[in-house]
Amino acid sequence: MPTKSKPKIIGSDAVAGVNERDAINRINATKKNKSGNNSFNSDGVVPAEQLPPLSNVTGSDSVTEPAPSSPAPAPQSSTVTAPTQAAMTFNEDGTMTLTESQFRMLVDSGVRQETQQTLAQLQQAADQIAQLKQQQDAAEEKARKDREELEKQVENERKQRDTLARVFGQFGYAHPETAGADRAPLPSQAFISPLANRGGISAKDAVREFERRCNDAATTEARLITTSTGSYVQRNSRYTDQFFVENRKVLREGIDAIARQHGLLQGRNQVWGGKDAPTTFANFPIALREYLSQVVRIEHSARFVLWQFCNKAIHTGIPINQTVLVPRVRHLNVGVTSSDWRLTPGIPIVPTRQNLNGNGVSVPILEWGMGKDAVVEPLGIHELVNAVTIIDIERLVQERIGYNYGMWEDLLLFEILLSSTVVSYNNNGTVVNTAAGVPAGGGGQLTMNFFGSLRARMVNDKVPPLDDGCFIFVGTPDHFASLENDMAEKSQYADNSQVEGLTNMLQLKTRQQYMGKVNGYKGRVRGFHCFESTNISSGLPGSPGVQTETLGGNPVTTRSGFALGADALGMAESMPMEIRESDDTDFGRMRSLIWKTHANATGLDVDPNRTLLPNEVARAVGGEEQLRVYEVRSSTTKV
Repeated sequence: MPTKSKPKIIGSDAVAGVNERDAINRINATKKNKSGNNSFNSDGVVPAEQLPPLSNVTGSDSVTEPAPSSPAPAPQSSTVTAPTQAAMTFNEDGTMTLTESQFRMLVDSGVRQETQQTLAQLQQAADQIAQLKQQQDAAEEKARKDREELEKQVENERKQRDTLARVFGQFGYAHPETAGADRAPLPSQAFISPLANRGGISAKDAVREFERRCNDAATTEARLITTSTGSYVQRNSRYTDQFFVENRKVLREGIDAIARQHGLLQGRNQVWGGKDAPTTFANFPIALREYLSQVVRIEHSARFVLWQFCNKAIHTGIPINQTVLVPRVRHLNVGVTSSDWRLTPGIPIVPTRQNLNGNGVSVPILEWGMGKDAVVEPLGIHELVNAVTIIDIERLVQERIGYNYGMWEDLLLFEILLSSTVVSYNNNGTVVNTAAGVPAGGGGQLTMNFFGSLRARMVNDKVPPLDDGCFIFVGTPDHFASLENDMAEKSQYADNSQVEGLTNMLQLKTRQQYMGKVNGYKGRVRGFHCFESTNISSGLPGSPGVQTETLGGNPVTTRSGFALGADALGMAESMPMEIRESDDTDFGRMRSLIWKTHANATGLDVDPNRTLLPNEVARAVGGEEQLRVYEVRSSTTKV
């Protein structure tokens, strides 16, 4: 009997699995076990008793096709049918022929198996995702609870802080006291200061904050300058000025208490004894010295007005005799007609340029103060102990040191104004340039019509006014004695709203942080804001600003006033005015005080033909300055 190859299942390659191979092996085993009988009939069909049931070919998803309702006819001896399947026929070459339903069943079985495996994997992944989602939800819930707990803690701390703030608002803060000039800290002490009595901050708190601001190197921009002649510290006082202005009343109370602690202000005591006796030389607290310096800087005397028109620049850390810049921007040259601006296509711009002098004017920093010689001696004060309140000391310092400082400041600026070479006189309301231009009956004194003519001249000369279009005039009491009649008739006196508006305008224009109410303001006359000064052009002929001239054919005394535009004067400062105490007290018998500052003034735009002062930096004035200051001379008697 010829050897036959192993039967093959046609169409089963795409889904052949382990169970199908086992079925084929069982068929082959059955053929070998038949002794003397052919394993295949003549038609190549395996007998039914040799064919294992198809139900043994299993898969995870295999199903048995249900038997037909009408059984097929009985097969021949060479064919066999499974109990639930159609007969499978083996060919002579060992291959197996499957019906369509058999082949489909095998394919479906493999697909189901793969599908179930994939579904199982997907289910496993879904279970893992669900588990992770549960973990995420649990973590978010925990974070939410933690956040709510933290918010509750923050809210509780805020309530506690607010409660403490209200308590301290009523009873004040404990703070270290200062002892003597070395400011050595002493143990803290509590004190009571009702809110209703102090307006939001206690007297001791005000002093503590004032001292902190004075000593804060960052906010005061403190700089230590070391030279061959010694060392000194320069500071910017604007940070301290702000606190002084905003808390003046309560700060005064705190300084008053400190002065008494150091043995001052004992004037109301009737019985002297011990350390409070007037023969005991009391210490001069640093806080008191700083406070009095603020009083002099902020509260200018009404006698001095020129400082109000001076552009101010503060530069700390500048050694003496070195220069700083005061900002100034000159007006550019302009054309006469509109054709001066018309450009022609194809014609290039001219190669020449006019310089924009906006970098400022150099000002040398100089040291000024009392005590140079017998003309301006240091101030000896021995009555601080006998003063009753801090207000008495303020008035004492303002009338003596403050007056001396204001006099220096006004004279420094007055000398710059006197350097202008443009002089004007009044001839019956018109402006003339010489004394000879005033004939008999020309008047020679200031009138409102004269101011109208003077304003027209300054406008024609392109002098820049203030932001409200007005110029400034500074005069003496003699100037306004003749002008007041016209002012009264036309109701030109200033009211509070005018004063407040002018103060704000000048403060912004000159970059001075705290100006207070303008000093010496008389009112507005024909486009001029008029200010009266008792510190300029005073005294006998021969004094600065006082001349003997011939008007109307007769010698008369004339006094100089000044009409000026915006940005005419500048002041540089590297150390604000400070009150200093001498180390020598004459064995405790006399206290010596001076004021000292590192600063200087200069003309920004006064007159291109003027002569510079010795304290100004040498420069070519003719190419630098523009005309903005007019000297106005007025006769003390009518011509």
